[in-house]
Amino acid sequence: MVFPEKSSVCFIGDSIVAADKFTRILTDFFVLHFPEKEILFHNISMPGATAISAIRSADWILEYYHPTHVFFLFGTNDLQRVLFSDSAKYTEALQKKRDAALCTYIENMRALSDKFSAVPHTFLTSPPHEESACYTSPCYHGFDTQLSRAASALCKAFSNVIDLHSFLEEVNSLRIIPSLLGPDRVHPENICHILIADCILRHLGFKNPLLPLWDTHITTAERALLPKFGILEANAERNHESDARFESTR
Repeated sequence: MVFPEKSSVCFIGDSIVAADKFTRILTDFFVLHFPEKEILFHNISMPGATAISAIRSADWILEYYHPTHVFFLFGTNDLQRVLFSDSAKYTEALQKKRDAALCTYIENMRALSDKFSAVPHTFLTSPPHEESACYTSPCYHGFDTQLSRAASALCKAFSNVIDLHSFLEEVNSLRIIPSLLGPDRVHPENICHILIADCILRHLGFKNPLLPLWDTHITTAERALLPKFGILEANAERNHESDARFESTR
């Protein structure tokens, strides 16, 4: 799928989206490779946001932005990481709360889909929660399993899902770098955002997309690692006509 002329693409999510990193790469990608198209990208995200937040904001988003496609990324806040803290002694009652949070999350995502039923939309599953890297921040053991359950449930509930969780978990397990996630175990590092953008573009039908990364504050050391992740970086002077590797499978 490639966005048609005069598109209005909205990204709606939590702090992972609000960081405006993978979204910026996607914006720059279409500006670079499709300069003739009028595609507007809007990041309508907020730290701490949940699916409920988006449901409550749906009417004004639809009225103000007139989206032609929407991407949703929620889960980390919806699934209540606090339920997996070391101080939360495991009990049957606690498990019921965890299960209820997961059920509520799926119900809310269904309601969100209904709100945006007139607009093509895609769900992104949440990136993993880092439970293996040696960080000093608290580790919420078992929360990544909950995120995995949520990703699986979302994929079963909808056909329009990009399973970032499974993809990033597999890449993270290779330990090409200590972790794709930052010291707080939740928020993606630069390379993780680049991988997210690449994954979305491949889902949209682009084969071996050339990513414009000049607006991501990526370090020289991070840039040197990109080939190990299979990332192809666009030169600032390249465009889709001068580089044969840019190709769509649409």
